[in-house]
Amino acid sequence: MRKFICFLLVCLFSVTGKVTANSDESFIIRKAYIDVIGIVPTTSEIEWYCVYNTNGYELAINWLVNHKDYGAHSHIIYTKEFLVSREYKASAKARITKNQVYKNLLYVTGSASLQITPQNVRNASLRLVQQALACNSGETEIIDYMCDAMMGRSSNLVEVNKLLKIFKNTGKKEIESWLDVLDEILELEDVNSK
Repeated sequence: MRKFICFLLVCLFSVTGKVTANSDESFIIRKAYIDVIGIVPTTSEIEWYCVYNTNGYELAINWLVNHKDYGAHSHIIYTKEFLVSREYKASAKARITKNQVYKNLLYVTGSASLQITPQNVRNASLRLVQQALACNSGETEIIDYMCDAMMGRSSNLVEVNKLLKIFKNTGKKEIESWLDVLDEILELEDVNSK
């Protein structure tokens, strides 16, 4: 009976999207990366911290405060003590700027320059779509790849259904349809929040 109730709760949370990334250590690591060095962690970094280590958040904080760009992008210097505090971990989501979203897109796609120009953003978008297409065979996996890159988590059921509708209803060539899907991913709350 207990397993069944847990299963129902997971299904309910998946459908309603009520489980927020705030309850997930990967989201807190992402938030710290944005605050301290101004970029999102890659999916590989998140995986290394969260899957292969029991103290992933502490390892991430140690790496961030010793990073060569520590505090260079912001007028606020976050101390290690503050970053590991309950206050920081429990803080509410905050919006990031559209330029920060684009900078993250440039970074996760390995762009040579993090300079935000329409051409650089277009090239990075195309690169992310091509990477997703090369690594995955199904439409949901392609969506998950792009979501993982931009927010450190896969899409939930509500998001994937919405994104699949966009992909199927654009009437454009495949690559252009995927670019439309990526544009929608870039508007998701967890992409635009830290």
